[in-house]
Amino acid sequence: MINRLNSVSLKMKKQSNSLKRNHSSQFDGKQPDLWHIMTLEEKRKAAHSLGLRISDWETMQSLNAALQESEYSVFSEKNAFMSCGEKLGRRKQESVKESDDYESEEETVALVPFFETECKEEVDGEKYSDLICSLPNCVHITICQFLDSDSICYSSLVSPHWHFLRDEELYKDLCKRTYLVQSKKKTLNPNKWKGWKNMYKWRPRVRTNGFYMMRKAKIRNPQLDMWTKAKPGEILEIVYFRYFQFDVPSLGKVLYSLVHVGPEEAKSILKPGNKQAFEGTYVVQRNEVFVEVYTSYARVIFELELETGWGGGHFSKMRLTGHKSSPTSLGPQSGLIPHETTGGEYFYFHRN
Repeated sequence: MINRLNSVSLKMKKQSNSLKRNHSSQFDGKQPDLWHIMTLEEKRKAAHSLGLRISDWETMQSLNAALQESEYSVFSEKNAFMSCGEKLGRRKQESVKESDDYESEEETVALVPFFETECKEEVDGEKYSDLICSLPNCVHITICQFLDSDSICYSSLVSPHWHFLRDEELYKDLCKRTYLVQSKKKTLNPNKWKGWKNMYKWRPRVRTNGFYMMRKAKIRNPQLDMWTKAKPGEILEIVYFRYFQFDVPSLGKVLYSLVHVGPEEAKSILKPGNKQAFEGTYVVQRNEVFVEVYTSYARVIFELELETGWGGGHFSKMRLTGHKSSPTSLGPQSGLIPHETTGGEYFYFHRN
């Protein structure tokens, strides 16, 4: 791969010199990034002559420009396209000067062939190579086990050749991590959803890489006394927020908070051990979510319904369908008192 970069670099230098000779009279002695003014046909010819796609060719042009213009870059143009043998020789010399305890040349060279392996395939008549694709599929799955679903989706937009991000094995792992914790029955049935990917996309679940919030406002007349600054005739608006953050502090747990601060300030509140955040449990059954929280003043039960179709993505919206509580002062055996719900109260997902 490094030898290929050496040859590509030499070809790019020749093209750059020819372009400068052809266009030098147009810029009064200045040398701008000439590849920006090339037509699409000229770029296509230049890219095909190097065996690259147009996008890869433009990326390499940008990299060359950045390396040449940067005064503080630790990589020079010579180092960027240094051969593998030169790198190994230089590292060996530097390590000998610093310490007598260094890896042998045989041990270092043995690692090189693995990293020089390329994944090559033909794409629209052009050769494509990628070091990430050359890794075994088990390594891809292991790396993705440390990522959440949003990070995996964003990574799939990096390159259309990263097919492992659409692998059924990856979505199988996501389904196990999600539904075996959240669902009431703790079962998985991919045949019902025609695959693991469709199951993770359409089977209801709560999102765990952020929090759900609901803004509530009430209007009432202020109490006029010597401690209030309100004037007669003014109306007082009381705004408060409800927050749910799932799978915190552990799997199957939820943090609940009822405060008067917005979502940006609530990030510091929704943490285990905070006095304003109360721990509870939850379970998902079909498209319904049942949350039970023990606060300092009451035992509270919420009944929620997951909905799709909102701009925040699947399962980024929950409708409050039921709200019951039992005051702590009446004891654990006291009955639950239902609270009025309008049916138009929604929790919206806010990603961290």
